[in-house]
Amino acid sequence: MSFIVAVYAPLVALARLLFGKLPVCALVGGMVGASGGALLGMYMVDADPAVWPDAARVWAALLLAAVGAALAILLLVGAERRPATVIPPILVNAVLTSLANVYLNILVHVPGLALLVGWLAGVLVGLLLCWIWCGFGLSAGSGKR
Repeated sequence: MSFIVAVYAPLVALARLLFGKLPVCALVGGMVGASGGALLGMYMVDADPAVWPDAARVWAALLLAAVGAALAILLLVGAERRPATVIPPILVNAVLTSLANVYLNILVHVPGLALLVGWLAGVLVGLLLCWIWCGFGLSAGSGKR
């Protein structure tokens, strides 16, 4: 049991150091981007999405958004207990993050970095959405949690 505690405690400290200051929308974007980037990276090893037409890229982004949004909804709705308030922003975040993820990974074109590129795209999209949503006062009482 002490081995698990010895391994777990530094990981929790590292996670708090890296992600403790990020708002929830940036964390959701990072989660959606990382999951979509991992799936896209595995696909990029076998096929080249750069030759896809734009419609196929959008459909791939929507599929990745559905997977990432389902993951985020399953994790956040259980903790939030107010599904009507978290599901619409998660869906918007997931779609925009997945579109950025697909196009940035096609631009970078390195399957090994797809997860990192997706995570960075997700965090940046999430921060932008949080700035727009909370910075312009569109949501009363929302902000960093």
